[in-house]
Amino acid sequence: MMRFFIVIVFFVVGCKNKAAVFLENVDEVKLYSYPSRMMWDTINGRSNGELKFEKGKLTFDKTKVIDSLILNKDQKRKAFDVLLDTKCEEEGSIAACYEPRHLFTFYKENKIVGYYEVCLECGGWKSTKELDKLPMFCIEKGEVMKELFKTFKLKYIEE
Repeated sequence: MMRFFIVIVFFVVGCKNKAAVFLENVDEVKLYSYPSRMMWDTINGRSNGELKFEKGKLTFDKTKVIDSLILNKDQKRKAFDVLLDTKCEEEGSIAACYEPRHLFTFYKENKIVGYYEVCLECGGWKSTKELDKLPMFCIEKGEVMKELFKTFKLKYIEE
């Protein structure tokens, strides 16, 4: 009986999505909102809209940020529920625009360990490898996130 229990525990733990485990283990989540990052590439004729994540540092033009918010425990849970929802796998839709305006950054022991950027309008996303196993994002999740961001009192949600 004990062996059966141990096998079940290993099966359940082993099947858990690595991205979900990653989310459960972060200490802090910061949410940024900004005008379409794709538009930054054309300012002054130079490319300054890139997200660069190297050696535990994320760099991007923070002068473009309109609003940022450190999520409390309840907000994190609600955002993670949307990110982990698998509804897009069966019925989700994605457009081709990719005009990202929101960025989640994830911290562990005061160090950034990953990011997840989304375009709520088209359902597109970009993330660090730790989060690439999250269920796909889609327009339908974007609509849910818009409403969620309103409850977070985020100042900039869409254009």
